[in-house]
Amino acid sequence: MRRVDWRAGLDRLRRLWSRSLRLRTVAITVALSAIAVTVIGAYISTSVRTNLFESRKDQVVIEAGRAATSAQEVFTAAGEASGHRDPNVQRLEQELADKLGAKVAIKHSSGGKGRLVVSYNSLDELDGILAHIR
Repeated sequence: MRRVDWRAGLDRLRRLWSRSLRLRTVAITVALSAIAVTVIGAYISTSVRTNLFESRKDQVVIEAGRAATSAQEVFTAAGEASGHRDPNVQRLEQELADKLGAKVAIKHSSGGKGRLVVSYNSLDELDGILAHIR
C-alpha cells in the first residue's frame, strides 16, 4: 500500500504558486469572478423577490377592496329590500325635516354617493324651505 505524503504535495503547490505568475493570475481571477457572480446573483434574487411580493400584495389589496365593496352592495340591497334602514340615516332625515319643515329622504349607495330629496307641495312651501336654507 502506497502512502501519500500530503506535506510534500502542499510544498510542491506552494513552490508552484510562488514561481508561476499565470497560476496566480488565473486563480485570483476565478476567485474574484465567483465573488462577483455571487454578489450580483444575490442582489438580483432579492430585487426580484421584493418586486414580486409588492406586486402580489397590491393585487390582494385591490381584490379585497373589490370584495368589500361587493359585500357592502349586497348588504345595502338586502337592507333596502327588507325595509330596514340605517337608524342614523333615519335620525338625520328627521332632523332635517324638523329644520326645513318638509319631508326629507336620504338615499345613499355604497361608495359614498347618494341623493338628498326634499319634498314640497306648493311654491309657497318651497319658498319657506329656501328661506330656512339661506
